[in-house]
Amino acid sequence: MTEINSDLQMSELEKMVVAVIENQKSITKDFIGETIARVSPIFPNLTSEHINKVQKHIEERFSFTMGIGDVLQEDFTPWLSEVKGEIDWYYWPKYRDHLIGKGFGPKVVATLDDVTERILSLAENPNKTGNWERKGMVVGHVQSGKTANYVGLISKAADAGYKVFIVIAGITNSLRKQTQMRIEQGFTGRDTTNDKFTQVGVGIKDYNSKKQPVTFTTVHKDFNKNTASQVGANIQSFANPVVFVIKKNTNTLQNIINWLRQSIQSNDEMAKIDDVPMMLIDDEADNASINTKQNPDETSRINALIRELLSIFKEKCYIGYTATPFANIFIDDTPLNKIGGDLFPRDFIYSLDAPSNYYGANKIFGSEDVYDIVRIISDHQNETGKTGLLPLVHKKDLEIEDLPQSLIDAVNMFFLVRAIRILRGDGTKHNSMLVNVSRFNDVQQRVREKLVEYLIEAQNSIRYSYKMSTALENPVMANLKELFDAEYAGCGFSWVQMQGKLHDATAPIKIYTINQHSQDALDYENYQNGLNIIAVGGLALSRGLTLEGLSISYLVRNTMMYDTLMQMGRWFGYRDGYEDLCRIYMPKESRAWYEFITEATNELISDFKYMASLGLSPKNFGLRVKKSPFKLLITAKNKMWHGTPIIEKVDLSGEYVETRRILTTQNAFDANQRLFFNVIEKLQSQNHLATSNIENGYLWQDVSADIVLDFIRDYKNHDDSIDTQMPSMHRFVLNMKDRDNLNLWDVVLISLGKAQKDNQYFDIPIWNPIKIIQPMRTAGKLTADGKGVEVSSRRRMASQGIERIGLTPEQIKNADKMGLANKDKSYRLNRTKPLLILFLTNLENDGIVVYEHAPVYGISFPFIHRDYEYEGEEYVANIQWMKENFGLLENDDEAEYDIE
Repeated sequence: MTEINSDLQMSELEKMVVAVIENQKSITKDFIGETIARVSPIFPNLTSEHINKVQKHIEERFSFTMGIGDVLQEDFTPWLSEVKGEIDWYYWPKYRDHLIGKGFGPKVVATLDDVTERILSLAENPNKTGNWERKGMVVGHVQSGKTANYVGLISKAADAGYKVFIVIAGITNSLRKQTQMRIEQGFTGRDTTNDKFTQVGVGIKDYNSKKQPVTFTTVHKDFNKNTASQVGANIQSFANPVVFVIKKNTNTLQNIINWLRQSIQSNDEMAKIDDVPMMLIDDEADNASINTKQNPDETSRINALIRELLSIFKEKCYIGYTATPFANIFIDDTPLNKIGGDLFPRDFIYSLDAPSNYYGANKIFGSEDVYDIVRIISDHQNETGKTGLLPLVHKKDLEIEDLPQSLIDAVNMFFLVRAIRILRGDGTKHNSMLVNVSRFNDVQQRVREKLVEYLIEAQNSIRYSYKMSTALENPVMANLKELFDAEYAGCGFSWVQMQGKLHDATAPIKIYTINQHSQDALDYENYQNGLNIIAVGGLALSRGLTLEGLSISYLVRNTMMYDTLMQMGRWFGYRDGYEDLCRIYMPKESRAWYEFITEATNELISDFKYMASLGLSPKNFGLRVKKSPFKLLITAKNKMWHGTPIIEKVDLSGEYVETRRILTTQNAFDANQRLFFNVIEKLQSQNHLATSNIENGYLWQDVSADIVLDFIRDYKNHDDSIDTQMPSMHRFVLNMKDRDNLNLWDVVLISLGKAQKDNQYFDIPIWNPIKIIQPMRTAGKLTADGKGVEVSSRRRMASQGIERIGLTPEQIKNADKMGLANKDKSYRLNRTKPLLILFLTNLENDGIVVYEHAPVYGISFPFIHRDYEYEGEEYVANIQWMKENFGLLENDDEAEYDIE
């Protein structure tokens, strides 16, 4: 209890200090320390260690930053700056103060102020008369704060004059409830979890009842027929802003449409609600909102109802929010009957930057990875994937006889995380673990039952042994000690300290099932001393729902769909103070896909920023996405399930690809080495004399594309090196030769300027040997099949800037003038010939070479300006093709929830 009291006092001290310093122009470490010294005597029980921790946390909060993002838009004149001084700002200042009180960094809140102003200015002025409509999209990162953004947008829009806000909060009850609570905290200021309607969040301080927003939904009740029948007034009669938080469900949408139509005082079915500017926020806009009908004259039910809802108002703005936006880009904006055009964000797309403390895909699966947090599992099933304890392929009647040891280990890791966080002074913070192993609710419930059995066993074992010197004779305690030594020995605490806290750590842990049939609720707000849960679920844990204090994730799901994978990544978000403790358990196939998608997404975001700098429109970006190398991952979700054939169109124009993993079996490794030697010898023998005095090695210019095509065909690629899968890349290079007249290539063999070790020197064994200095890399992880290895701990050989090789001084100069953060993207924009990059490298572990002269290659493709659309190979990718090339699939939206 003493530790809990100290945690609460530390929290109160931080709030008081922030309230004093937040409006100061210059906030230094010394100023923070002086303020703490003045305020801390109010809390005499806090030790110097407690106070130092508070100071460190405040310093971190005030150092966090966030960029303003980028925007693509059609021609439109922003309006807000001209009328800003005339607006009576009430809702936004209260929300801004609420965010500061919740722990948001002042710099982040200041940027949020700027960003929401920009987004509102891209929407229409609510005081404009006549018919008008705006359609846009805001793109954020998974778990990065999109809800905070649109609650801020609603607050400002209400101040500016918007009257009605309809928030479509995803397809699950749990997400709708969570969104309702956040809007109550940030906008309405009233708690609807009971009949008392007490003031919460923005409603606590300086509450003005005359400004109280009207809401027709509560935490426990969506908008339904009973609600509609009880509303005596029509929508035009309310003086204050009206807000609806509804589930993306046909019944709910139809109910609100029917009620709104009653507000129209006309028998004309084309009549609209006038003088009531409406803003519709479509959260998770890529999920269920998109028209998936094959016939262009038809619409899927949800899509049609959202469009009908928009059509009721004369003045309206549609803004979709999502972290996985690329499916929305494929929307056909052709007007359809009286419903109007589809939901394509034709007017603007705003791409949000994540705050500097965001723990995103790049830190886990990309180039910024700091912590080694992914643990590959294989004991959940046998090799076929069809049997085992938790097989990827299963039906809803799967019986759970036992839990795989990897899941038991993951639960025990969660116990350890709880103990470490208590020792770090975070004992009252929320802690969550995610278990996502099936899309079937029945299977989820059976997994929960088995987990409850183990939790009770573990809690009892710990309770009866944690104080004993013989504790490690207990199997549970022994396993915990083994995991601690392997994973957290460097956390700053000894096992003796950990053992003493394990009972406190495990005693409050509960296990919830989160799905449409469960009554369990993630009501974090009701647990002032922290909610500690293991959440078992499927789609409900994969769409928008926030798991506070998430540290351990266990994912066994059978999908490679872009949006499904990224949305399952509930581990993305903010992990201040425990980033080093997070772990993710997943099969090797899942990790490979996450890495590939992270890389591909980074490329598309880079393209977005470049297009924004040129002032291009959403339609321009749509054309770029449709040509991306991972288009199949995007489109299959929307088309494949409805029987539409998919023609493979992998366009590598302007891309960089590389063998991220190489085969290390003796036959394949030796064959690829010989292939490298033969290609180099062929280049020399055909009088393509290498330019040996370049900075990075040996360069052959104007090489025939046939040599490269043969090389790509013959290189033995590891299945997990997704970038360099032979068939699609070979077809693309062949098309470049035959249709784009790119018959000539540059080829470079990388050699360093100087060696750090003697074993870097290598003579290529050909008739006229070439001497090189090989680059060195720390070998990455072995592939799960034991047949390969990551080419480096960074999973990338090429260093930034390498793609300038082969460019003329003028081309390099033009690239530098572009000012892009991604220099290599600039080089590709100025390149006229593709560049094949050959690496022979020594892969080391602990300074010892484990793979000598490892053959790795990359290709830098120029941007190709065509007067035709690249069609790829003329064949159809049906469901069976997808299974053969990408593994068995699942369609989460339709398997778990009946949204129709």
